[in-house]
Amino acid sequence: MKKNLKFDIIFLIVFLFVCDILTSLGKDILHKAYTEDNIKQSSVLAGRIVDYYLANGSKTKWCDVYNAITISKIMASRYFPNGEFDYIDLVSIAMYESSFNPLKKGRHGEIGMWQVKPSDWHGVAAETQLDLRKNTDNCAMACIVLKEKSKMFDSHKNTIIAYNGFVVTNGKPNQSYWKEFIRHRRIIETLESKEVLK
Repeated sequence: MKKNLKFDIIFLIVFLFVCDILTSLGKDILHKAYTEDNIKQSSVLAGRIVDYYLANGSKTKWCDVYNAITISKIMASRYFPNGEFDYIDLVSIAMYESSFNPLKKGRHGEIGMWQVKPSDWHGVAAETQLDLRKNTDNCAMACIVLKEKSKMFDSHKNTIIAYNGFVVTNGKPNQSYWKEFIRHRRIIETLESKEVLK
């Protein structure tokens, strides 16, 4: 009886140990597969965006576009877990605002790939210790701005317009920024879905 009990205990310990290894191995494999798939998708999309720029007579660096895509995916999931804004929103803003140029400086003091306005980041950057010269921090600040603006405005559209400055003409929000944002978003969605641009 004692012998069988001892054997059962040893078997149970070994069984749990093996299960733990297999579970960990499974998680690692799944995580690696997801990461590799994600990297591949971002890489392909970055290449298509660069090709789009070349086809339209301008240039952008693949590494900058790739960084914008991967950072946007991370920041969108971190700051907008409920999907208020997605990574294509963030990539579209970077494309429209700076053509993915991390060194761009705006005439009103905007800085970086997402061209965050000084009126939006003064104080917040110091409090959060964000360095807006870094792409990751620049995107994080863009997300913080969008979150704050979304508390002030009643729609995704008006929040996007407010990101660049909520200009009102004849009692209505200025539509020019929205139209350009949507145009850039559709370009990215088209390139991502492998459809042929017209």
